[in-house]
Amino acid sequence: MRKNIIVLLLTTVVFCCTAKESLPVIETVFVQGGTYNWKKLLGIGSEEVTVPDLYVQKYETTRSEWEAFINETGKKEFYKITAVQLNYYNLMAYPESAAVGMTFFEALEYCNWRSKKEGYTPVYTLKGDMQVQSSYTYPEPVKMPEIVVNKKADGYRLPEESEWIYFALGGLEGIKTKWWEKKPVERYAWVATNSSSTEPVGKLEPNPVGLYDVFGNAWEWCWDIKPNSAGEEGINKSRLSCGACVSYPDKKDVGVNMIPYMAVLSAKGGSDPLERYYTGVRPVRIAVRIDKSAQKTSASRYSVGSVYYASDNLNIRVAPNLQAEKVVLAAKGSPLTVLEEGKKETIDGITAPWVKVRLPDGKEGWCFAGYIAVQKP
Repeated sequence: MRKNIIVLLLTTVVFCCTAKESLPVIETVFVQGGTYNWKKLLGIGSEEVTVPDLYVQKYETTRSEWEAFINETGKKEFYKITAVQLNYYNLMAYPESAAVGMTFFEALEYCNWRSKKEGYTPVYTLKGDMQVQSSYTYPEPVKMPEIVVNKKADGYRLPEESEWIYFALGGLEGIKTKWWEKKPVERYAWVATNSSSTEPVGKLEPNPVGLYDVFGNAWEWCWDIKPNSAGEEGINKSRLSCGACVSYPDKKDVGVNMIPYMAVLSAKGGSDPLERYYTGVRPVRIAVRIDKSAQKTSASRYSVGSVYYASDNLNIRVAPNLQAEKVVLAAKGSPLTVLEEGKKETIDGITAPWVKVRLPDGKEGWCFAGYIAVQKP
Protein backbone atom coordinates (compact mmCIF):
# COMPACT_ATOMS: atom_id res chain seq x y z
CA MET A 1 0.00 0.00 0.00
CA ARG A 2 1.11 3.55 -0.58
CA LYS A 3 -0.73 5.47 2.13
CA ASN A 4 2.57 6.36 3.75
CA ILE A 5 3.57 8.42 0.72
CA ILE A 6 0.51 10.62 0.27
CA VAL A 7 2.52 13.70 1.20
CA LEU A 8 4.83 12.95 -1.67
CA LEU A 9 2.10 12.91 -4.30
CA LEU A 10 3.51 14.39 -7.48
CA THR A 11 0.77 16.01 -9.42
CA THR A 12 1.10 17.18 -12.92
CA VAL A 13 -0.65 16.00 -15.89
CA VAL A 14 0.11 15.44 -19.41
CA PHE A 15 -1.95 16.14 -22.45
CA CYS A 16 -2.68 13.09 -24.47
CA CYS A 17 -4.75 12.94 -27.57
CA THR A 18 -7.85 10.82 -27.67
CA ALA A 19 -9.87 8.81 -30.10
CA LYS A 20 -11.44 8.52 -33.47
CA GLU A 21 -14.79 10.21 -34.12
CA SER A 22 -15.50 12.63 -31.25
CA LEU A 23 -12.04 12.24 -29.76
CA PRO A 24 -8.68 12.85 -31.45
CA VAL A 25 -6.28 9.92 -31.56
CA ILE A 26 -3.93 9.36 -28.64
CA GLU A 27 -0.52 10.86 -29.33
CA THR A 28 2.08 8.16 -28.91
CA VAL A 29 5.86 7.89 -29.03
CA PHE A 30 7.67 5.01 -30.71
CA VAL A 31 10.13 3.40 -28.31
CA GLN A 32 12.47 0.88 -29.90
CA GLY A 33 12.74 -2.28 -27.82
CA GLY A 34 15.87 -3.91 -26.47
CA THR A 35 17.43 -5.94 -23.67
CA TYR A 36 18.69 -4.29 -20.50
CA ASN A 37 19.82 -5.23 -17.00
CA TRP A 38 17.32 -3.63 -14.65
CA LYS A 39 18.76 -5.34 -11.59
CA LYS A 40 22.04 -3.54 -12.20
CA LEU A 41 20.24 -0.24 -12.76
CA LEU A 42 17.75 -0.26 -9.92
CA GLY A 43 18.41 -3.33 -7.85
CA ILE A 44 15.17 -5.06 -8.83
CA GLY A 45 14.01 -7.68 -11.29
CA SER A 46 16.12 -10.27 -13.08
CA GLU A 47 19.55 -9.70 -14.56
CA GLU A 48 18.22 -9.04 -18.04
CA VAL A 49 14.81 -8.39 -19.55
CA THR A 50 13.81 -7.87 -23.17
CA VAL A 51 11.27 -5.18 -24.03
CA PRO A 52 9.42 -5.21 -27.38
CA ASP A 53 9.00 -2.22 -29.69
CA LEU A 54 6.22 -0.11 -28.20
CA TYR A 55 4.01 2.84 -28.93
CA VAL A 56 3.80 4.63 -25.57
CA GLN A 57 1.25 7.31 -24.80
CA LYS A 58 3.16 10.59 -24.82
CA TYR A 59 1.31 12.02 -21.82
CA GLU A 60 -0.63 10.55 -18.94
CA THR A 61 -4.36 10.31 -19.54
CA THR A 62 -6.01 13.62 -18.64
CA ARG A 63 -9.15 14.39 -16.69
CA SER A 64 -10.99 15.45 -19.86
CA GLU A 65 -10.06 12.21 -21.61
CA TRP A 66 -11.07 10.14 -18.61
CA GLU A 67 -14.37 11.99 -18.36
CA ALA A 68 -15.11 11.23 -22.00
CA PHE A 69 -14.83 7.56 -21.05
CA ILE A 70 -16.93 7.68 -17.88
CA ASN A 71 -19.57 9.83 -19.59
CA GLU A 72 -19.94 7.49 -22.55
CA THR A 73 -19.92 4.31 -20.46
CA GLY A 74 -22.32 5.54 -17.75
CA LYS A 75 -19.71 5.60 -14.99
CA LYS A 76 -19.64 9.35 -14.41
CA GLU A 77 -21.78 9.75 -11.32
CA PHE A 78 -20.55 6.84 -9.24
CA TYR A 79 -16.96 7.57 -10.17
CA LYS A 80 -17.22 11.13 -8.88
CA ILE A 81 -19.15 10.04 -5.81
CA THR A 82 -16.72 7.30 -4.86
CA ALA A 83 -13.72 9.49 -5.61
CA VAL A 84 -15.01 12.30 -3.40
CA GLN A 85 -12.58 11.32 -0.67
CA LEU A 86 -9.84 12.13 -3.13
CA ASN A 87 -11.23 15.66 -3.60
CA TYR A 88 -11.93 15.14 -7.29
CA TYR A 89 -11.63 18.72 -8.53
CA ASN A 90 -8.90 19.66 -6.10
CA LEU A 91 -6.63 16.87 -7.29
CA MET A 92 -7.55 17.37 -10.94
CA ALA A 93 -8.07 21.10 -11.12
CA TYR A 94 -7.82 21.43 -14.91
CA PRO A 95 -9.26 19.47 -17.86
CA GLU A 96 -5.64 18.81 -18.84
CA SER A 97 -4.75 17.47 -15.39
CA ALA A 98 -3.74 13.82 -15.06
CA ALA A 99 -6.69 11.61 -14.23
CA VAL A 100 -6.38 9.85 -10.88
CA GLY A 101 -8.68 7.88 -8.60
CA MET A 102 -9.33 5.06 -11.06
CA THR A 103 -9.14 1.44 -10.02
CA PHE A 104 -6.93 -1.07 -11.79
CA PHE A 105 -10.03 -2.72 -13.26
CA GLU A 106 -11.30 0.61 -14.60
CA ALA A 107 -7.89 1.23 -16.18
CA LEU A 108 -8.31 -2.04 -18.10
CA GLU A 109 -11.82 -0.99 -19.18
CA TYR A 110 -10.42 2.33 -20.36
CA CYS A 111 -7.72 0.61 -22.43
CA ASN A 112 -10.37 -1.54 -24.12
CA TRP A 113 -12.59 1.49 -24.75
CA ARG A 114 -9.75 3.41 -26.37
CA SER A 115 -8.85 0.41 -28.51
CA LYS A 116 -12.38 0.13 -29.84
CA LYS A 117 -12.63 3.87 -30.48
CA GLU A 118 -9.52 3.75 -32.66
CA GLY A 119 -10.26 0.49 -34.46
CA TYR A 120 -7.82 -1.77 -32.64
CA THR A 121 -8.47 -5.20 -31.15
CA PRO A 122 -8.94 -4.96 -27.35
CA VAL A 123 -6.27 -6.74 -25.32
CA TYR A 124 -8.47 -7.63 -22.35
CA THR A 125 -11.58 -9.75 -22.11
CA LEU A 126 -13.28 -8.82 -18.84
CA LYS A 127 -15.72 -11.55 -17.88
CA GLY A 128 -18.14 -9.52 -15.80
CA ASP A 129 -18.66 -6.02 -14.39
CA MET A 130 -17.68 -4.52 -11.06
CA GLN A 131 -20.42 -3.51 -8.64
CA VAL A 132 -20.58 0.14 -7.62
CA GLN A 133 -18.76 0.87 -4.38
CA SER A 134 -19.59 3.71 -2.02
CA SER A 135 -16.10 4.62 -0.86
CA TYR A 136 -12.58 4.75 -2.20
CA THR A 137 -12.20 1.10 -1.17
CA TYR A 138 -14.77 -1.68 -1.06
CA PRO A 139 -16.25 -2.05 2.46
CA GLU A 140 -16.03 -5.83 2.07
CA PRO A 141 -13.68 -7.96 -0.01
CA VAL A 142 -14.89 -8.10 -3.62
CA LYS A 143 -13.27 -10.30 -6.24
CA MET A 144 -12.50 -8.81 -9.65
CA PRO A 145 -14.06 -10.55 -12.66
CA GLU A 146 -11.83 -12.89 -14.64
CA ILE A 147 -9.37 -11.07 -16.91
CA VAL A 148 -8.23 -12.85 -20.08
CA VAL A 149 -5.31 -11.32 -22.00
CA ASN A 150 -4.99 -11.57 -25.78
CA LYS A 151 -1.24 -11.16 -26.27
CA LYS A 152 -1.63 -10.95 -30.05
CA ALA A 153 -4.09 -8.03 -29.95
CA ASP A 154 -2.88 -4.67 -31.27
CA GLY A 155 -4.92 -2.57 -28.84
CA TYR A 156 -3.98 -0.48 -25.82
CA ARG A 157 -2.86 -2.15 -22.60
CA LEU A 158 -1.09 -1.43 -19.35
CA PRO A 159 2.71 -1.63 -19.49
CA GLU A 160 4.62 -4.23 -17.54
CA GLU A 161 6.92 -2.82 -14.88
CA SER A 162 10.07 -3.72 -16.83
CA GLU A 163 8.63 -1.92 -19.88
CA TRP A 164 7.72 1.13 -17.83
CA ILE A 165 11.22 1.45 -16.38
CA TYR A 166 12.75 0.96 -19.82
CA PHE A 167 10.81 3.73 -21.55
CA ALA A 168 10.98 6.04 -18.52
CA LEU A 169 14.78 5.85 -18.65
CA GLY A 170 14.78 6.61 -22.37
CA GLY A 171 15.22 3.15 -23.88
CA LEU A 172 18.59 1.63 -24.73
CA GLU A 173 20.16 4.93 -25.76
CA GLY A 174 19.00 6.69 -22.61
CA ILE A 175 20.30 3.89 -20.42
CA LYS A 176 23.62 3.90 -22.30
CA THR A 177 24.19 7.65 -21.92
CA LYS A 178 22.85 7.85 -18.33
CA TRP A 179 21.29 11.19 -19.27
CA TRP A 180 19.68 11.50 -15.83
CA GLU A 181 22.95 12.10 -13.99
CA LYS A 182 23.37 15.60 -12.55
CA LYS A 183 19.89 16.62 -13.74
CA PRO A 184 17.60 18.63 -11.43
CA VAL A 185 14.50 16.55 -10.74
CA GLU A 186 12.26 19.63 -10.87
CA ARG A 187 12.96 20.04 -14.60
CA TYR A 188 11.17 16.76 -15.28
CA ALA A 189 8.87 16.05 -12.34
CA TRP A 190 6.26 17.80 -10.24
CA VAL A 191 7.49 16.91 -6.78
CA ALA A 192 6.27 17.74 -3.30
CA THR A 193 8.44 20.86 -3.36
CA ASN A 194 7.02 22.33 -6.58
CA SER A 195 3.41 21.17 -6.78
CA SER A 196 0.49 20.42 -4.46
CA SER A 197 -2.12 19.42 -7.08
CA THR A 198 -2.23 18.26 -10.65
CA GLU A 199 -0.96 20.70 -13.25
CA PRO A 200 -1.74 21.10 -16.97
CA VAL A 201 0.13 18.39 -18.82
CA GLY A 202 3.40 18.62 -20.70
CA LYS A 203 4.69 21.74 -18.94
CA LEU A 204 8.02 20.26 -17.90
CA GLU A 205 10.80 18.69 -19.95
CA PRO A 206 10.39 15.27 -21.61
CA ASN A 207 12.77 12.35 -21.25
CA PRO A 208 15.06 11.43 -24.20
CA VAL A 209 12.37 9.51 -26.11
CA GLY A 210 9.86 12.35 -25.78
CA LEU A 211 7.68 11.12 -22.91
CA TYR A 212 6.41 13.65 -20.39
CA ASP A 213 6.00 13.29 -16.63
CA VAL A 214 7.25 9.75 -16.30
CA PHE A 215 9.01 11.12 -13.24
CA GLY A 216 6.42 12.54 -10.90
CA ASN A 217 2.80 13.33 -11.67
CA ALA A 218 0.20 10.64 -11.04
CA TRP A 219 1.14 7.08 -10.28
CA GLU A 220 0.60 4.91 -13.36
CA TRP A 221 -0.95 1.46 -13.19
CA CYS A 222 1.22 -1.41 -14.44
CA TRP A 223 0.05 -4.93 -15.22
CA ASP A 224 2.32 -6.75 -12.77
CA ILE A 225 1.24 -8.25 -9.48
CA LYS A 226 3.18 -6.79 -6.56
CA PRO A 227 5.72 -9.39 -5.37
CA ASN A 228 4.81 -11.23 -2.17
CA SER A 229 1.34 -9.70 -2.26
CA ALA A 230 -1.58 -11.60 -0.77
CA GLY A 231 -4.05 -8.94 -1.80
CA GLU A 232 -7.06 -7.71 0.16
CA GLU A 233 -8.21 -10.70 2.23
CA GLY A 234 -6.29 -12.86 -0.21
CA ILE A 235 -8.77 -12.11 -3.00
CA ASN A 236 -7.15 -9.50 -5.24
CA LYS A 237 -3.39 -9.38 -5.28
CA SER A 238 -1.95 -5.88 -5.22
CA ARG A 239 -0.92 -4.46 -8.59
CA LEU A 240 2.15 -2.38 -9.26
CA SER A 241 2.20 1.27 -10.17
CA CYS A 242 5.16 3.41 -11.19
CA GLY A 243 6.34 6.94 -11.47
CA ALA A 244 4.77 9.35 -9.02
CA CYS A 245 6.81 9.73 -5.90
CA VAL A 246 10.21 11.34 -5.82
CA SER A 247 11.78 11.39 -2.37
CA TYR A 248 15.03 12.88 -1.15
CA PRO A 249 16.93 10.74 1.37
CA ASP A 250 19.29 13.62 2.02
CA LYS A 251 18.36 17.27 1.42
CA LYS A 252 21.84 18.08 0.18
CA ASP A 253 21.20 15.74 -2.78
CA VAL A 254 18.05 17.51 -3.98
CA GLY A 255 18.20 18.02 -7.72
CA VAL A 256 21.27 15.83 -8.28
CA ASN A 257 20.94 12.59 -10.27
CA MET A 258 17.28 11.64 -10.66
CA ILE A 259 17.54 7.89 -10.79
CA PRO A 260 18.02 7.21 -7.04
CA TYR A 261 14.75 9.03 -6.35
CA MET A 262 12.50 7.32 -8.88
CA ALA A 263 9.63 5.57 -7.15
CA VAL A 264 9.52 2.65 -9.52
CA LEU A 265 10.76 0.12 -7.05
CA SER A 266 8.51 -2.81 -6.28
CA ALA A 267 8.76 -2.03 -2.58
CA LYS A 268 7.05 1.35 -3.07
CA GLY A 269 4.57 1.16 -5.92
CA GLY A 270 1.63 -1.11 -5.32
CA SER A 271 -1.97 -1.09 -4.20
CA ASP A 272 -5.21 -3.00 -3.95
CA PRO A 273 -6.46 -3.08 -7.57
CA LEU A 274 -9.91 -1.95 -6.45
CA GLU A 275 -8.71 0.97 -4.35
CA ARG A 276 -9.16 4.53 -5.59
CA TYR A 277 -5.88 6.23 -5.01
CA TYR A 278 -3.60 8.74 -6.71
CA THR A 279 -3.19 6.44 -9.69
CA GLY A 280 -3.73 7.09 -13.37
CA VAL A 281 -2.90 5.38 -16.65
CA ARG A 282 -0.47 5.70 -19.56
CA PRO A 283 -1.50 3.03 -22.11
CA VAL A 284 0.94 1.37 -24.50
CA ARG A 285 0.55 -0.66 -27.70
CA ILE A 286 2.82 -3.19 -29.35
CA ALA A 287 4.50 -1.46 -32.29
CA VAL A 288 3.69 -3.12 -35.59
CA ARG A 289 6.77 -4.24 -37.47
CA ILE A 290 6.15 -3.22 -41.06
CA ASP A 291 6.90 -6.01 -43.52
CA LYS A 292 9.72 -4.63 -45.66
CA SER A 293 8.75 -6.96 -48.50
CA ALA A 294 5.34 -5.30 -48.61
CA GLN A 295 6.89 -1.84 -48.93
CA LYS A 296 8.55 0.02 -51.70
CA THR A 297 12.25 0.53 -51.10
CA SER A 298 13.17 3.95 -49.82
CA ALA A 299 14.86 4.68 -53.13
CA SER A 300 11.69 4.01 -55.16
CA ARG A 301 9.39 6.81 -56.16
CA TYR A 302 5.73 6.82 -55.20
CA SER A 303 4.13 7.49 -58.57
CA VAL A 304 1.03 9.66 -58.82
CA GLY A 305 -2.12 7.54 -58.95
CA SER A 306 -0.61 4.44 -57.31
CA VAL A 307 -2.54 2.95 -54.39
CA TYR A 308 -1.05 1.92 -51.06
CA TYR A 309 -2.56 0.89 -47.71
CA ALA A 310 -2.18 2.17 -44.16
CA SER A 311 -0.10 -0.41 -42.25
CA ASP A 312 -1.64 0.77 -38.98
CA ASN A 313 -4.02 3.54 -37.94
CA LEU A 314 -2.37 6.51 -39.62
CA ASN A 315 -2.66 10.26 -39.10
CA ILE A 316 -3.13 12.25 -42.31
CA ARG A 317 -1.76 15.78 -41.86
CA VAL A 318 -2.06 19.17 -43.57
CA ALA A 319 1.72 19.33 -44.17
CA PRO A 320 4.62 16.84 -44.41
CA ASN A 321 5.82 16.89 -40.80
CA LEU A 322 4.85 15.30 -37.49
CA GLN A 323 3.95 18.64 -35.93
CA ALA A 324 1.42 19.53 -38.61
CA GLU A 325 -2.29 19.60 -37.85
CA LYS A 326 -4.12 16.31 -38.33
CA VAL A 327 -6.74 16.18 -41.09
CA VAL A 328 -8.16 12.75 -40.39
CA LEU A 329 -7.25 9.31 -39.07
CA ALA A 330 -6.90 6.67 -41.79
CA ALA A 331 -7.85 3.32 -40.30
CA LYS A 332 -5.53 0.36 -40.70
CA GLY A 333 -5.93 -1.08 -44.20
CA SER A 334 -7.40 2.11 -45.71
CA PRO A 335 -6.50 2.56 -49.42
CA LEU A 336 -4.44 5.68 -50.06
CA THR A 337 -4.05 7.12 -53.56
CA VAL A 338 -0.76 8.98 -54.05
CA LEU A 339 -1.06 12.58 -55.29
CA GLU A 340 2.48 13.85 -54.72
CA GLU A 341 5.82 12.78 -53.24
CA GLY A 342 7.63 15.09 -50.82
CA LYS A 343 10.75 15.25 -48.70
CA LYS A 344 12.47 12.22 -47.20
CA GLU A 345 12.83 11.76 -43.47
CA THR A 346 13.90 9.07 -41.02
CA ILE A 347 11.21 8.25 -38.44
CA ASP A 348 11.20 5.25 -36.09
CA GLY A 349 14.31 4.00 -37.87
CA ILE A 350 12.61 4.02 -41.31
CA THR A 351 13.84 6.33 -44.09
CA ALA A 352 11.10 7.18 -46.56
CA PRO A 353 9.44 10.22 -48.16
CA TRP A 354 6.30 11.99 -47.12
CA VAL A 355 3.51 11.50 -49.65
CA LYS A 356 0.33 13.44 -50.26
CA VAL A 357 -2.60 11.03 -50.52
CA ARG A 358 -6.35 10.95 -51.08
CA LEU A 359 -8.68 8.73 -49.04
CA PRO A 360 -11.79 7.04 -50.49
CA ASP A 361 -14.02 9.75 -48.96
CA GLY A 362 -12.09 12.47 -50.84
CA LYS A 363 -10.09 13.83 -47.89
CA GLU A 364 -6.50 14.69 -48.74
CA GLY A 365 -3.33 15.22 -46.74
CA TRP A 366 0.21 14.11 -46.07
CA CYS A 367 1.45 10.91 -44.42
CA PHE A 368 4.84 9.28 -43.88
CA ALA A 369 5.45 6.58 -46.50
CA GLY A 370 7.23 4.43 -43.93
CA TYR A 371 3.79 3.57 -42.55
CA ILE A 372 2.16 2.50 -45.81
CA ALA A 373 2.40 -0.79 -47.69
CA VAL A 374 1.75 -2.18 -51.16
CA GLN A 375 -0.37 -5.01 -49.76
CA LYS A 376 -3.41 -4.54 -47.54
CA PRO A 377 -2.44 -5.59 -43.98
